[in-house]
Amino acid sequence: MNVDHLKAFQKVAATGSFTKSARELFLTQSAVSQQIRALEDEIGGKLFDRSGRKLRLAAKGEALLAYSERLFDLHDEIETLFGRLKTLKKGKISAEIRGKPDPLFLDMGGSDPYTPPLPQASPRQMGMR
Repeated sequence: MNVDHLKAFQKVAATGSFTKSARELFLTQSAVSQQIRALEDEIGGKLFDRSGRKLRLAAKGEALLAYSERLFDLHDEIETLFGRLKTLKKGKISAEIRGKPDPLFLDMGGSDPYTPPLPQASPRQMGMR
């Protein structure tokens, strides 16, 4: 199923007009009509009820519209996701601790031979009474 044909179908369903749809899609009316006809041939039935003055969706058109909306919603989701991933910066993050270190999270034993052990903090320094 051709995606451009589905776009034309959605536009005709939204506007209710082949002429308006063609204008908005920058196509000729006959090109839009051909795309709709190709879709109708592919699904084996009419998408629009053309009787009367107003263009209405036929039963197969209603079903196809629901699926095409899901398809294009998912397409938009994919574009959004990967668009955001493209803008992520790559590199390293470094952090610096300012102020007094919290003694509960530090190695007090001096297990690293290159780092001298930190002095023990008193309960008062740790905010205890």
